[in-house]
Amino acid sequence: MNPLKKSHQDIIGALAVMFGLAGLVSEWTGLRSGILPHPLAGVCFVLSGAALLLPHPPSRLRRHGLPVIGCAIALLATAGLMYELFDFFRGAARLPAFLATDLHPGGIAPNAAIGFVLFGLTLALVNVVRNRFTAGLVQLFIVTMVFIGLVDLAGSLLRLDAVSAWYEYTKMTPFAAAGLSLLGLGLASIVYHAEWYQRFYYGREDRKIMLLSGLIVLVIAGGGGVTGFSVLAATAEAAQLQTLRLALESRRHVFHEAVEAAVEKAAGAGRDQKLHALAEKLAAADGQRGLDAIYENLRHTTGASGVALYDGRSRVLAARGSFHDDRAVMVALPLGHEAYLLWRNGTVLNVVLPVGAPEPRGANLSVDIPLPEIDQLFTTAADTGKTGVTEVCARQKEGVLCFTDGADNFRARPAPRRGRGETHPMGLALDGRLGVGHGLDGENRRTVAAYGPIEDLGLGMTVSMASAELYAPILIRFQQLLLMLLALAFGGVLLLRWQIAPLTRKLLEEIGERRAAEDHLTFVAHHDSLTGLPNRALFNDRLKQALIDAGRHKRVVGVMFLDLDNFKNINDSFGHKAGDLLLQGVAERLGQCLRPGDTVSRLSGDEFTLILGDMAQAGDANRLAQKIVEDFRLPYGVDGREIFVTASLGVALFPLDSRDREELLKYADIAMYRAKEQGKNSYQFYAAEMSAAATERLLLQSGLRVALERKEFTLHYQPQVDMTTGRIVGMEALVRWKHPERGWIPPDKFIPIAEEIGLITPIGEWVLRTACAQNKAWEDAGLSGYRVAVNISGHQIRQQDFVEAVTRVLRQTGLRPQSLGLELTESVLMHGGEENIAKLRMLEVMGIHISIDDFGTGYSSLGYLKLFPIDVLKIDRTFVRDVTTNPDDAAIASAIITLAHSLGIQVVAEGVETKEQLAFLRSRRCDGIQGYYFSKPLPAGECEALLRSGKRLQQLED
Repeated sequence: MNPLKKSHQDIIGALAVMFGLAGLVSEWTGLRSGILPHPLAGVCFVLSGAALLLPHPPSRLRRHGLPVIGCAIALLATAGLMYELFDFFRGAARLPAFLATDLHPGGIAPNAAIGFVLFGLTLALVNVVRNRFTAGLVQLFIVTMVFIGLVDLAGSLLRLDAVSAWYEYTKMTPFAAAGLSLLGLGLASIVYHAEWYQRFYYGREDRKIMLLSGLIVLVIAGGGGVTGFSVLAATAEAAQLQTLRLALESRRHVFHEAVEAAVEKAAGAGRDQKLHALAEKLAAADGQRGLDAIYENLRHTTGASGVALYDGRSRVLAARGSFHDDRAVMVALPLGHEAYLLWRNGTVLNVVLPVGAPEPRGANLSVDIPLPEIDQLFTTAADTGKTGVTEVCARQKEGVLCFTDGADNFRARPAPRRGRGETHPMGLALDGRLGVGHGLDGENRRTVAAYGPIEDLGLGMTVSMASAELYAPILIRFQQLLLMLLALAFGGVLLLRWQIAPLTRKLLEEIGERRAAEDHLTFVAHHDSLTGLPNRALFNDRLKQALIDAGRHKRVVGVMFLDLDNFKNINDSFGHKAGDLLLQGVAERLGQCLRPGDTVSRLSGDEFTLILGDMAQAGDANRLAQKIVEDFRLPYGVDGREIFVTASLGVALFPLDSRDREELLKYADIAMYRAKEQGKNSYQFYAAEMSAAATERLLLQSGLRVALERKEFTLHYQPQVDMTTGRIVGMEALVRWKHPERGWIPPDKFIPIAEEIGLITPIGEWVLRTACAQNKAWEDAGLSGYRVAVNISGHQIRQQDFVEAVTRVLRQTGLRPQSLGLELTESVLMHGGEENIAKLRMLEVMGIHISIDDFGTGYSSLGYLKLFPIDVLKIDRTFVRDVTTNPDDAAIASAIITLAHSLGIQVVAEGVETKEQLAFLRSRRCDGIQGYYFSKPLPAGECEALLRSGKRLQQLED
């Protein structure tokens, strides 16, 4: 009798292909599911199903196809497993993004990877079995594979991930586990019909019985274990949830009663007329005498630990006892009186009582009342286990303020949110919901919790315990039950002599895997993931040790800051992938420049730091810095192209500049910025006078952060003139900054700083809104037909809602899109590609004018002129300045005009200052000019006067 027919292979193969395709489609479409296979597992399922669907023997395709597909599956699964557990391929090769997931960067769960390795090996061996050892190995692979699938599926059903973090990471999705078990059965069908199986086991029913007995053992042990665990878990969970529910109800009641009683005591004391008279008298005087009597009265009537008297303007007149008045660390309670909950060596209720006459002589008495009954709630956890936690929280701004039973009792943390598909019980409690169940605490740890609001206090309370503590005794009993079941099942089956060796090898493999994982985690914690260089933590540790050694042996240590010049342009022009490859090349070259024992690290972005240890004199650092600068003159090979990049270096020396580690780093950074100011591609040693420049830069940064709020920015408008009519057709909006102490600060001084500290986007949005509003005001005043041009930074256009932001400004200001122009540089256009094209085309459809500013000065690519919807090219002032004296500039300007006109694009020349420049541009049929020859940038009022005057270009030429 044949229990596994050949048709079963086809059914299982078709199911496997469906599982795989479903997993891939769900990942590619973004509709991720927690039950479908991960992407790489989906690929393996498709290949596995295809193998089972191959034509049946004696087909040559099947004979040659099974080992090929098997090797492919084994290699893919092994690669995924290595990627997951050992990080084997990271840095050298990256897994395609469409195969990776958030939890599994390798695109496959470790358990699934192991199962597919076994499946692939079995396919590769099934047609080449020559002896009984190989035959037994193939059967062992199948049994193990089915066992992994069934156990993993049972673990998912029993929520073992709530107990074991290791299982939570290694587990498969339910469909993957079920599919792996089915694939094992499909392999069993192939093996059963293999020629070698009939040869080795024909008439050996004992072998078949052993195989079937093994499967029966798995079913009995698994089924019995699942049943036992389910019963034990349900019983224990129900009991514990009831305990937590009762504990929550009791604590909520005690908490509410304690607060209500304290407030009532304080309110009763506040109604005492003698207290009112005395408080009014104190408020009228200096408030320093007589408060002792009030304090003693309230301490006896309410148990107050501190009081404070405020006048009608909330100024403290006097305070007695232990008193706290920082409202930022208090939780306001929605009661009939002004009351707050806070923590000061225990839970304290602060009640504010109005006393005395009305304003302006009125006064408030603030009373702090300890609540020991509530403190007892947080310290009593006998009914919630060893890991029991009672927590009370209140919403505040973007997070919550919590009282708990930890050492850091009163703390703020982010608002509870969903994580890993689970809910936070505290979030439910703060939403006014009452219940018990599984969830995550504030640290995203799995818990079993009872939760609910504290009646009308606006607070939420949870009483929880760790899931691991709940299930730990169940697991122990489950293990005992499973052992009993296994012993009974194996009592009727001969112990296979080769069973012990695989268990031993598996144990050693697990130990090796754990050690490798620990080594990898240690490396990742101290090294940069992109370059493999030491990170900030390891750099600081090595620098500290180098300074100690140098101080002991009277040696010199150099600290060097290195920053790549114009690295942003490389990212904008060639993409971030090329930038990453360049950083890796720089890291490798710097390592070759250093001596043994020196350190190079990457702190962030394109910044590198170096430790030059054990030097006899400062000249050694000078020679090494010179060597690094010279090495940067050589090109870097990136994606088949040569890229030239330079670097600016700053050097600070121990002990010449400082003996303090932080000061050395700061001085090296200051020296590096001085090298950039001196023209880049050089190095500078720190000198004391550099600190003044660094301080000025820091002051500018601080001033920029508040300039918008203080309305220190203003716009000047420089007219743009049509060369044919001589009339003004528009104006460019130019931002100006008037510092309250330093006066007018040039844009070329503050714009780069704004880009560096991330303020260029809000400044750009302000410029766009202000310019549009001004042009609309001119139109309403009868000055219509002019287009205002606004410069757009790369940070702005990269915003996802850039088009919506421009549309919103136009709608709010009422300006027509045809009256707005946007100016972008070449480098901004080059970065973003298709996304930028789509955005600009949307703006063009609206009627907005698009101009390319400073044309010819960036990383030019003529290809984008036909891809982007460009209306105007603006010739940079560097080409216009010497156009009448320098033949090269004249040729460049002429070529730009000719090229633009051939593409139907208008040309505007910037920086026109002389009549000769104007004549040259007119002779080359330039469409428009902008520059001091016609008008300098003017404030809005002066620009309006210029527009009303009707000034024309011909008036200057006459």
